[in-house]
Amino acid sequence: MTQAHSWKCIYTERLEPLDPADGLRITAPPRQRQPVFVSSTGSPSEAGLLTDALNLADFAMKTAGISPERIVIFGQSLGTAVSISLAHHLALQSPPVLFAGIVLVAPFANVEPLTQTYSVAGTIPLLAPIAKIPGALAFFNKFIVSKWPSKDKLAALIRHCEALKQPNRNTKYDITLVHAEDDYDIPWVHSEVVFWHAVNATRDAASGLTFEELEKVKNESKLKLGAGGWEVEWRSKGGVIREQIVKHGLHDQIMSYPVVSLAVARAFHSQDRASSPEDCYVGVKTAKTENTRARKSI
Repeated sequence: MTQAHSWKCIYTERLEPLDPADGLRITAPPRQRQPVFVSSTGSPSEAGLLTDALNLADFAMKTAGISPERIVIFGQSLGTAVSISLAHHLALQSPPVLFAGIVLVAPFANVEPLTQTYSVAGTIPLLAPIAKIPGALAFFNKFIVSKWPSKDKLAALIRHCEALKQPNRNTKYDITLVHAEDDYDIPWVHSEVVFWHAVNATRDAASGLTFEELEKVKNESKLKLGAGGWEVEWRSKGGVIREQIVKHGLHDQIMSYPVVSLAVARAFHSQDRASSPEDCYVGVKTAKTENTRARKSI
């Protein structure tokens, strides 16, 4: 199902298989107050959006009969938080449900830091003046109901997967973060922070890296792509975490870029098996919220 602004439809359709026999793209609009999703009902709470995502995954696995090893979880913007929550929830089940991969475009570390620098259309600040008053922003943040602690939940997912015994899988997780440097809705530093927490989840507490230490490691190992940005990959015994930063793409246009569709395609091969007609990705659409920017002091 594809219901959104016309440009959003065009972007998501870039991920549609050319031949239906080669795979499926399953998406659904989130419950929210925005009238653009005319068939959506309810309010955009964490529990409600997770319920929607679980129903979508349940449809893919039980009704469509697609094994989780052939499903890639895809999310953009707010959808990244829902995607992480979905993967985390199902990984904790008995037996655990692990997918082929997770692709997160323009993720955010958590909601509260977004309130600090969010501006309407990237120009008119809302709470930035309040942030200058000691304690004022913290007071307002107490009223945020949905926290969406993506960096912590993704780290918890990775730690759990690292401890799982899955002899039939080559990797237990395959996670890719994609972000544009010119994204003024959610600054790309959020991907930096999410990647940092994800990497430390593969290490024990005594050997954790500071943000600066990891940046040094990344600078020595990143693959520089010139005008295309750069990519870095972190492998552990349990899986792989990638960070791909492109120079341009803003917040939504990046969805039409090859880097996104290639990330999805690569995730399907995380188990080093040839693609099958069962290939499917579960996409979580985004919902614009009033909290969609962050500063570098996350």
